[in-house]
Formats: sequence, C-alpha cells, structure tokens
Amino acid sequence: MLVERTMAIDKIDLCIIKNLLINARTNLSSIAEDCGVSNTTISNRIETLKKDGIIIKEELMIDPTYFGYKFPISIGINLEPNQEDKIYNLIKGKVKLVGIDHFIGIYDLSIFAYANSLEDLKTIKQLIQSLKGVNDVDILIWNKVHFHFEHFHLDKPDGEDSG
Repeated sequence: MLVERTMAIDKIDLCIIKNLLINARTNLSSIAEDCGVSNTTISNRIETLKKDGIIIKEELMIDPTYFGYKFPISIGINLEPNQEDKIYNLIKGKVKLVGIDHFIGIYDLSIFAYANSLEDLKTIKQLIQSLKGVNDVDILIWNKVHFHFEHFHLDKPDGEDSG
C-alpha cells in the first residue's frame, strides 16, 4: 500500500535529490555549489532527508550479466490468498530474486529477478503453475534494465515546474 507523506521539502532539498539521483556518489561540495549553499547545509539536509524517509538508502548497482544472470525478468502471478511464501520458497534457488511484492493491477504478486537461461524460465513457469492456488503466471523478459533516475521528474514546491 502506498503511504502518503506530508513532509514539506523545498527547492534546496529538490536540488540535493536531483544531484543524488544522477550520481549518489556526487561530492558534497559539487552539490553545495549547484544548490547555492554550504557543504554543511548539504550534509545536514541529506541527514534530515534520510531521517524523514525521503532518502531510503544508497545502493551499489552491479551488472548481473557478469555473474551469468543474462535474463532480467518480471513474473506476474495471480494466486489464491496466502500463497506468497510457497512461491518465494519455490523460486529462490532457481533465480536471483531482486524484488517480490503484492501488486495492484492485473497480478496479485509481482517478482523481479534474473535467470541464467531460457530453459530456467520455462522450468520456473512450470513449477509456479503446478502449485495449488496459482491461477495464472506470466513471465516477461526485459531487453535491458534501466533504473536511471536522472530524468525522473520532481515537482518543485507550490507546483512550480522543476525543469
């Protein structure tokens, strides 16, 4: 379920977030110069954004293909209630599981993972379909995964365009 946050962020916070979305390793002085404030202000603001849950965590992104996981996949599953643990236990050794969550839309459960081969995908789909309580399974193979946020649109306070 989506949580509505009521914390107000201002133009400086937006400037910080934009810089970090482009490169989370950007140094404080570069962000401070871009935002027109001091390094200390940037450091304090980042800590506040973390404390308030706006910045969740810093992450390292790797290329899973280097480790043999050539197929980024999304699995959409329609199932009876309380079957999620069975699905998780069934597939966790067959794919590198990245994310699993309830879904609002055409599927009850959405999984993002990496598989080694097309044969693995066929096996995974058959295994999931064989579980009692599973009504439908679709597997989508991503051509290339792009989770880049440099073009992620953020609105400025008071509805101003963030450009």
